[in-house]
Amino acid sequence: LLSTVGRLRQPAFWTGAAVLTISLGFTLVGLGLRTYITGLVPLTGMFESVVVVATFVYALGLWLTMLPLWWSNEGLAIHCPLERSSTRVELVLQRRLFALAGAIVGTLALVLAYYAPATVMYRNIGAAAPILRDNFWLVVHVVTIMAGYASAAIALILGNVALGYYLFGRYVARPPSAVSEANPAEGGCATSDGRRPPPACSVLAGFIYTTIKITVLLLAAGTILGALWADKSWGRFWGWDMKEVWALISLLVYLFFLHARHIGWSGNFGMSATAVLGATVILFNWYGVNFVLGSGLHAYGAGAGGQLQVGAAVLIQWLFLFAAAVRYLIETRGGLLPPSARVQ
Repeated sequence: LLSTVGRLRQPAFWTGAAVLTISLGFTLVGLGLRTYITGLVPLTGMFESVVVVATFVYALGLWLTMLPLWWSNEGLAIHCPLERSSTRVELVLQRRLFALAGAIVGTLALVLAYYAPATVMYRNIGAAAPILRDNFWLVVHVVTIMAGYASAAIALILGNVALGYYLFGRYVARPPSAVSEANPAEGGCATSDGRRPPPACSVLAGFIYTTIKITVLLLAAGTILGALWADKSWGRFWGWDMKEVWALISLLVYLFFLHARHIGWSGNFGMSATAVLGATVILFNWYGVNFVLGSGLHAYGAGAGGQLQVGAAVLIQWLFLFAAAVRYLIETRGGLLPPSARVQ
């Protein structure tokens, strides 16, 4: 999928998509065998949940990429920044970043699941906690939440691709008629010296916006279903348990930025920042609450180890975001540049 450029774009894409589909099928067979052995949906531990998220990432990446094959061009034009006149195959190729993001996240998740220390990813099949021995709620609640995490992971990869353009891409001069108007869709421009971000940033922002809408829908549904499960298991819908609090925070963070985009408070760069911020909050909800805090009614999902590696990865991610933000502000505001470096 990384090689889908130039003349090899179409054959490389379809080859990559086929391999990704085979990988998805192989993983589903493994999960199916685990379900057959235990009699439970494989979502009772960190190892199983990471593999399931990888499966959802693969499937969601392929689905979002292949959407033009069964959706009209007009309908797609409403939801993403693509040309109405493009053929369905061309639309699929233009959306190949969804499949690439899914492949990257899914592969990293599977490698992490299989090679992380056993204290972090206990891979052996064992007895599940009594509250988890309910396939109905494992499917309707946990599967929904895991699918939301998968969508957020795709948004994170797309956000990092966009941040790469903001940090290393070529900014272009604005037309004289546009320098006095701030356009939220392009991130805005405050001075006549400001330049426009690379064109790819606008397309990527549209893709991120699509995945974040899916994330919000799934997180909202999963949180509500979790409250219903809590009422069935513990006799109350909500108890401000640490896991419940961070699930709510995750949803509210995405909701805020989704509405900020809708009303024009957040531009294209804001979508990339949203992907990083939201994924960081979800990571703490998924990993930090279990492995760092390890308390509350959801302590059955606790584990140990990996804090240094996870913290280093988050720090690198935030430094990358900060560097891209500095370059973006310098280029679009213009006033931070010396006169000799400004594009007239």
